[in-house]
Amino acid sequence: MKLKIPVLIILYATIPSSHTVSSTYYSPCNLARFLYKFMKENSLLLGGNENAAKYMEDIPLLVCIAGYHGYNANFSYTTRDKVRHVGLFGLAENDAPKDRRVESHSMKFLRDILRIQGTPWKNRNTFDFYESLCNVPHLAINVRCHIDSYVFGSFPVIVPKDLDYLYNYYQAKDSYWTPLDRNNSR
Repeated sequence: MKLKIPVLIILYATIPSSHTVSSTYYSPCNLARFLYKFMKENSLLLGGNENAAKYMEDIPLLVCIAGYHGYNANFSYTTRDKVRHVGLFGLAENDAPKDRRVESHSMKFLRDILRIQGTPWKNRNTFDFYESLCNVPHLAINVRCHIDSYVFGSFPVIVPKDLDYLYNYYQAKDSYWTPLDRNNSR
């Protein structure tokens, strides 16, 4: 009887898993590659090739926003107003997909937050806010990534200099300011 327990444990440990666990953390270029491939392979889900191309234009911004969440698919924080934000893009937990898959969160963020409810048109207020966090030299830098065999070393992504900046922004008492205003007021 004593031999059965260790044998069962060893046998259980050697059985291959029937599912795979995706990586929690990404590098900026790995995330850009992942998003590019996902959008390229799922153009119908995005509303066709023309819409997919528009969404692909947002990959550098998505990489930057994910940077403000530590490139961590399991990232979570609660703001002063008691709203919990989760995942790579800091979606409000009540609005976020139940799974933590990057595909689900990126689609939700792209289609319902950056764009107007699943259309290719930008939600200007939201888009401009995130763009102001990512397209100014004092907050972020451009990095070039190898995306695939045809897009190598020339795909620009945006990497935040201070990964805690957005979190600190949400926690600030004067959180009505924009990142550009805050920098100019110093």
